[in-house]
Amino acid sequence: MANDVPQDLNWVTAVASCSAKHIFTELRLGIEEDVKEANERVKDRRTFDIRANSDMTMFSVFQVGSMHQEVRFFVGPNFIKIQRAPEDNLMVKFSLNRQGRCRLWINTGEELEQWEVRKMALEKLFFGSFPLSV
Repeated sequence: MANDVPQDLNWVTAVASCSAKHIFTELRLGIEEDVKEANERVKDRRTFDIRANSDMTMFSVFQVGSMHQEVRFFVGPNFIKIQRAPEDNLMVKFSLNRQGRCRLWINTGEELEQWEVRKMALEKLFFGSFPLSV
């Protein structure tokens, strides 16, 4: 619809909540829930955990007991980088769309919901053949 643009939007609040730090925190909180769910549902004796650095600019999700089964998440000034393997990176950027929603964009130009970004980052780690890092 052409009239999906809100007539009244607190755009200052909307832009402030669409910042790298805010999105990174939301992403981490969602991933913490994903890790709990994967640990309950993946029944092949693998368990997963999450750890963050002290200044909360990086966190990783990893298979317990395996140094190489890890996905890393980094926050920059206006992007989030997801490293699934040394040469396999997703760059996530964000901006408000015309409806006032904060939307995530990956390096392919695809617009995604937050859960879709988490799925792209973690699905192979939780359920498939994760590429081994060297």
